[in-house]
Amino acid sequence: MVSEGVSPQAVDFGRVYLKTAYDQGATVAFDTIKDNSKSMSANADTLGNLKGILKTAAQNGYKTGLVTTEDALKTGAMFYGTTPENVAVADFGIIAGGGRANAGNAAQQIKAVGGTAMMDVEGLNEEPKGKVLALQADHALTWNLDRDGETESGFGELVTLALQTLSADDQPFFLIVHDTLLAKALNAKDTPAALEQFKELDGILGDIAGTREGLEKPEDFAIAVLTTGGALSPKFTTELPNERAEALYIVSALPMSYAKAGTTLKGADEAKLKDFAANTYKGWMLKDEVRGEIVAGKTMPESAIRASYEPALRIAFEPAQTGAMVWASNLNLGADVAQSLQTIAATKPAK
Repeated sequence: MVSEGVSPQAVDFGRVYLKTAYDQGATVAFDTIKDNSKSMSANADTLGNLKGILKTAAQNGYKTGLVTTEDALKTGAMFYGTTPENVAVADFGIIAGGGRANAGNAAQQIKAVGGTAMMDVEGLNEEPKGKVLALQADHALTWNLDRDGETESGFGELVTLALQTLSADDQPFFLIVHDTLLAKALNAKDTPAALEQFKELDGILGDIAGTREGLEKPEDFAIAVLTTGGALSPKFTTELPNERAEALYIVSALPMSYAKAGTTLKGADEAKLKDFAANTYKGWMLKDEVRGEIVAGKTMPESAIRASYEPALRIAFEPAQTGAMVWASNLNLGADVAQSLQTIAATKPAK
């Protein structure tokens, strides 16, 4: 599992969010993986040095898969060591994510060799046969908080599909789960998008760990979680526990990101603004003068929402203090994490 642009501080803050706003207690998956794993620093080149790892794994007897929040064929080209135009004919079990608009005739290629192309939400109901290509957005996937479930499948749903597809016949498999959405939310300082994206990642990690727990020999199932290091991480601006808790509860009640709220209110009149504040972003203290400025086009809706909520949330973003990290469970990784993983991929799995 690779979370690009994310620091250990962002992970720690996300864990606090889940425990407080959702009362998850000890069920946070990141806690479980950290408590049962060896942690170590990784270098900035680790992700780049994983190029071709899925091709290597496939050549050595693993079924392979990739689920990414980005353009799946472009990202797949990196992990399969090929070009985006040729990745559809690579030796894989499943490739899923976004990038539908750039896929060309990939769906036709997959179907021509007896595979399954799932190019919309309805397509996910099809029984997977052969290679599976599941592209659920024209470009990158949408933040989980903003996703329209009728038009786009979620990142977590695609990971579940991959786990089911690759484990269906009890053959050894090598799966990469690749996320960039949390980093995008952090860099945009979009607090609700970032914390809810962490919630989705934690759920995905829980599903992956659950797959291991269901095995007859769970020691044969290894997990590595790589955070590549990010520029920004969230931090409380208050030391008072009650104010921190209140801030996290407020975030958890917001139904969409700052960015989506701003887009939704583009060109809104006073009636729509009042309705949005009363029924969508409930609790938004929309002052009369601000409402007038938005209607007149003097203030952008997203800016007005941020100005209202950011002081109340008491959460700011500061430069991350640490870089890339990896947590490894049931894996013996050396100082060079990428080389260790490449070596594992190059080693034929036990029967």
